[in-house]
Amino acid sequence: MKVLAVDLSTTRTGWALGEPGKIETFGSFKRPAAMEDPDYLFYMAKNVAEKAIEGQVAYIAAEDWVRGPSATQMLRSGCLRGCVMQAVKEKGNLDCMFFPPSEWRKASGIDLTNLPKKNKRVILKQRAVTMCKGMGLDVKNDDEAEACLILKGLENLLEVGE
Repeated sequence: MKVLAVDLSTTRTGWALGEPGKIETFGSFKRPAAMEDPDYLFYMAKNVAEKAIEGQVAYIAAEDWVRGPSATQMLRSGCLRGCVMQAVKEKGNLDCMFFPPSEWRKASGIDLTNLPKKNKRVILKQRAVTMCKGMGLDVKNDDEAEACLILKGLENLLEVGE
């Protein structure tokens, strides 16, 4: 069963295509410099939906974070998630599954030990990149790394749900 894993972001969205636990290909969509909200949100949603259709996936798995650094960031993030859900329904009637960061990080095997309270998110992103490079994946940024690890962790996440 093919899956598109996405690390949704308001500046760059990482994606990984494959089967749960098996990464076939990955990449990222970067926000065009001149593009502002809400055009960007629709642009990103369209790219994710098209990648899902192109990859002939059964569903999309995405990170689900419940709070962010600011109310504005959370509003933009929620709008992006809603746009993606609408786009995939319109383009292929696909389902989206959302996993909190704590769940997919644990399921992917990322090192969650010795995390300071300050800069925890930055350190986790660095660990995601390091882990992917250790798996032989030439990720270019933390968004690609986190999308790959969401896909890797799906194998364990789906076992828990069954």
